[in-house]
Amino acid sequence: MKKILFGRMLVLIFCISATTLLADEKKNGQLGFDVGRIYSFSVSYAHRIAGSDFFLGVGIGGAWEENNHTFNKNIWNVFHGEFFARYEPLEFIHMDLGASLLGFSPHDDDDRRGDFKGGYVSLMFGYRYIFFGLNLRIGEATDYRGSEFGTITSPVARIRIPL
Repeated sequence: MKKILFGRMLVLIFCISATTLLADEKKNGQLGFDVGRIYSFSVSYAHRIAGSDFFLGVGIGGAWEENNHTFNKNIWNVFHGEFFARYEPLEFIHMDLGASLLGFSPHDDDDRRGDFKGGYVSLMFGYRYIFFGLNLRIGEATDYRGSEFGTITSPVARIRIPL
């Protein structure tokens, strides 16, 4: 069911953005839809700074999985928010640098919640509207067992729509 819903969302995104995708001029805004290993889905908006190659943006997203008794463990729900700066020196590459907060809560709603506070950098390669890359997050993870400093890496796919 989750895969079918996700597929329908992608088709809807492509259909709505068809007229926007035909424009060749530099736009002032970008709408991004990311799919990654850490979170299932993320939506972001970035606004160009005074005709330059720099953008400032904000994003939100999350993931949800049904309780899975096969593995006999908690399945985590994830949500996140982030602020970022994007540099786009060439048409086929862009880099994000920002601050993020990820929250984790177990499926059974007990008190063992956790969070990850830190910064991240993403390097994305692609052409026009489809980009692939890597996201590296560095920060402090805190949960019911305590806290520790660490990194999280994730491959990311992004659909970027100029606005």
